[in-house]
Amino acid sequence: MKTNLLISVLLLFLISCKKDDNSGPDLFSNTISFKFSFYTDPNPIAISIETKHGFIYVPTNNSNSKIQKFNIQGELLKTLVEFSSFNKGKYSRYAPIDICIGNNNIYILVKPYKPHIDDSWFPYEGFCILQFDLNDIFQKEYDFAQSEPINYLSSMAYLNKYIYLTNGQIIKKISLESEQIIDIIIPTDEDSISTWPDIHTTDMEIGSNGIFYLVGQAAFPDTTLGCHITKINPQINERITKYSQGRSLELYAMLNNPGLALDTYDNIYLATFYCKSLEIFNSDVEIIKDIDIQENSNDHTRPLDVGLYNDQIYILDGFNNIVLVYRID
Repeated sequence: MKTNLLISVLLLFLISCKKDDNSGPDLFSNTISFKFSFYTDPNPIAISIETKHGFIYVPTNNSNSKIQKFNIQGELLKTLVEFSSFNKGKYSRYAPIDICIGNNNIYILVKPYKPHIDDSWFPYEGFCILQFDLNDIFQKEYDFAQSEPINYLSSMAYLNKYIYLTNGQIIKKISLESEQIIDIIIPTDEDSISTWPDIHTTDMEIGSNGIFYLVGQAAFPDTTLGCHITKINPQINERITKYSQGRSLELYAMLNNPGLALDTYDNIYLATFYCKSLEIFNSDVEIIKDIDIQENSNDHTRPLDVGLYNDQIYILDGFNNIVLVYRID
């Protein structure tokens, strides 16, 4: 009788452990394999995926900047915005910086410009956010062009009717209802080995528990370049910085790389740019997998951003204007 009772208790314990397991797919043992690729317009700078309908949005920043819209198979559906002819905003010209999706809307972070006397364009000190719905209809412009300057503004994210922007030194929390801005100071990390300034943050995502994940380039004493992943918990003023496995000797910088994405279990997918790889970490920023992108592109590949849809990973190669699609099997 006691033996049967003990077995029953053990079975209940094992069942409860399995039920509470929230680690997601076993990324250690699962195979991640290349499936197909598709091209974008020149100089893509970000990728964002609307997972309800499977729409992929890619901003490009060139002489004819636009937001391209693809389906999940990589087929071009339309141009959401062509900035050279966009006339629904307050300003004469815009340059895209980043894009995010939330609350059934598309939010585009842009830099507004005004014409100069010699037919050139001069940027305003602030920024604007353009809002479209999922039917591609323009909804609203959030105008912060005249606000205090924020240098190297690089990334945006959405959470619970707020837009968050960062430049690596500060996070700006913007209410989409009142348009009030609250500044969240990023705590310093004295243990960081990076010699790059904190302002060099290139992408940001927010986990399900309100934790911020920031990435950017990081330099090391041996004169190599890699990526930092900075985990910020504003509730307890905590900052933890860890580093990518990949290293490169190409010591120069751009604003929109590297990039990251989070899955529903807060696993981190890092497109390392110069390091030419996709690195996957758990929510504690412990490495799970390292995938060499060169095998399916070329020696000059630059994976600058990443998006997720079900069991597929969409890696934006900024050097070759291509999206590489992998599947978790």
